[in-house]
Amino acid sequence: MAASIVFYPVLAGLALSSPGAVAMAASTFAYMLSIYTVYGIARFASAGRNYLLWGVAAVALIAGYLITGVGALWPLITAFSLILFAGVIAGRMTAAGSRPFRVYLTGLAVAVLFAVVHYAPQFRPMMTAVSEWTETFVEEITRGLINLGYGADAVRQNMQSTKEMLKAVVRVIPAMLILSAVLPYSIGYLVFAYREGRKGGAAEKLTVFERWKMPFAVMPVVIVAVLLRLLSSGTIALVADNILACLAFYYVITGLALMEYYLRRYLPNFLRVMFYISFFISQFIGLLFSAIMLLIIALLGFIDSFLDWRKVQQLSLEEK
Repeated sequence: MAASIVFYPVLAGLALSSPGAVAMAASTFAYMLSIYTVYGIARFASAGRNYLLWGVAAVALIAGYLITGVGALWPLITAFSLILFAGVIAGRMTAAGSRPFRVYLTGLAVAVLFAVVHYAPQFRPMMTAVSEWTETFVEEITRGLINLGYGADAVRQNMQSTKEMLKAVVRVIPAMLILSAVLPYSIGYLVFAYREGRKGGAAEKLTVFERWKMPFAVMPVVIVAVLLRLLSSGTIALVADNILACLAFYYVITGLALMEYYLRRYLPNFLRVMFYISFFISQFIGLLFSAIMLLIIALLGFIDSFLDWRKVQQLSLEEK
């Protein structure tokens, strides 16, 4: 675990300072390693090994600096700080007996903060680059279809719809970057929480997936974001879009948990596995179909947050 803490900044430094394929390979391995690093940091923090943890973290940052130099030092610090401080908070709060949901949310807030600081300079340049690429892509596809003999008006109309959908995707690039940054923390924390729960110590066991749900307390955030999106424009509307996109990701997860709850009740394991395989394959049918399916699942998760079809809140109160 100590080696992973040191090795992560080294890979991140290579990703930030190397050209081409080396940077891509280093970035991929660093992303995968960050999951285990969050887990290791949380274990060190929960065990109270503070001197070892902070000593290894200092060595890791120095090792990363030797690779990046001053030029990419700030991105290295923010990337490493995200997993370091989120992991430390997860470990210490778990050791103090905090509930897993509260631990996760606190660590998530820290992870989102560092993710915003890390990616903020890249939001506009990346959105501009992807927007220009989509314009070129749509134009080339349109010309290609027309040259193949398809009706010009029908092609332009269909490609215009595709263009509008791609524009919507471009608007939520900040949310996609932030979610990609907090995903390793989320997975690493879940592995850590599952392990701690199985130890039978002070830490509470993680709630089974089929009982996951978004708390009703999130509803005011959704309402405010929707109102901002409808009543404003420019940067405020862009921020609202990305808040809704981030929340939609979690509503999709809770929608899947709702589906898992009913699938477990009414389908045998074999059919349940086949359903998930079919669902995964269906996402490759097309962008529009995939978006509609995910929107339906997110809506199910959203509606369940206040209707509580699975009686999760009632079961929680009974357990208390």
